[in-house]
Amino acid sequence: MARGPYYAVRRSPRPVSPKALSQGGGSETYEQDLAARVMRVRALSFPNDITPAQITANQNDYNPEGWEAATVLRISSNGNYNITGHVAPQESARGRFLVYRNVNALGGGTLTLPDQSALSAASSRWAFPGGNIDVAPLDGIAFLYDFTELRWFVFGDPVGPAEVGTTPIVVRKSATESVNDSSVLQNDDALLLAVAASEVWAFKFVLFVTSDDVKDFQYDITGPTGATGRYMHVSVSPAEVVDSDYATAIATAISVLFAVGTTARCIEITGEITVSTTAGNLQLRWAQNTADAGNTSVLVDSYLIAHKLA
Repeated sequence: MARGPYYAVRRSPRPVSPKALSQGGGSETYEQDLAARVMRVRALSFPNDITPAQITANQNDYNPEGWEAATVLRISSNGNYNITGHVAPQESARGRFLVYRNVNALGGGTLTLPDQSALSAASSRWAFPGGNIDVAPLDGIAFLYDFTELRWFVFGDPVGPAEVGTTPIVVRKSATESVNDSSVLQNDDALLLAVAASEVWAFKFVLFVTSDDVKDFQYDITGPTGATGRYMHVSVSPAEVVDSDYATAIATAISVLFAVGTTARCIEITGEITVSTTAGNLQLRWAQNTADAGNTSVLVDSYLIAHKLA
């Protein structure tokens, strides 16, 4: 009769007395081995994080208060800025590990870390073999400081929703916004997206708009300096009156006309943008088409969906 299969069974080490251990005999107990493993895992934990003051300008030799005692820096900004370097740790902190987390909301500012920038002291600089790194909103990146080369090296690439081909970014308008007595295009408070140099994005804005046949509505889509792109819209009223138009260049204003007796429209704007060498925002702007004392509003739950193509 055939035998097998056979399996090797590893037995847990049997406990031995403290005397045997002190004399070098036997092996550690299971509990002692587990305790040692736990201590090694704890050594890799990140015991402290801080939220520095908001960045409002480019930073050279970045040195936020309290960072020496922290591992994770939760960084916010009011726009797109460069951090050209981070001050070196003390000699006693060899093997210093540091994490940047961009805590800006989706559509907020991107933090750019330029490779080997002369704007920071040599010992503060980043050394990135692949060139500059952009840390998009809600992304994070880890660094290790090398005391031989006196540079910060990346410990892992930034990951998040801005990677090509992954889940799209969605930006929701959380409150209704109104304009009255103005036909001057103004930035929407919520519907924008930070884009980095040389990126290509496909986008769709879905706007729930109230106005009327006196004020009507107008909009455009803007981007950073040098960006190119195109967009079009299809608009429909509750009475199924359809309006559409097409723009062959960024920042081309388009009017959306309201039929007599119509006060609401759903407007879907689709397009693409190719960013040049300057980072910035993909931005919806809008206004009344004809200035009037009544309100023209983009309603809560209007939204932007964007896919990074390159």
